[in-house]
Amino acid sequence: MNGATITSFLPPDHPRSLCLQYGHVPLTTHGILGILAAVIFFPIGVLCCMIDRRSVCARCGEVLSDGCS
Repeated sequence: MNGATITSFLPPDHPRSLCLQYGHVPLTTHGILGILAAVIFFPIGVLCCMIDRRSVCARCGEVLSDGCS
């Protein structure tokens, strides 16, 4: 780190405060429609599976990526 100080109103052991200090822990899940498209329409369906994914932080629950939106 660069020695910067983070000021927050959250207690130091709060999950969001830990994510501010150490970064998010991404947890990615794929939707059932994307998985079915990947199996049925194999070469092109893998692209659909990659679009139909959602990433959330395992520590604080913040949505990091919500598919193609």
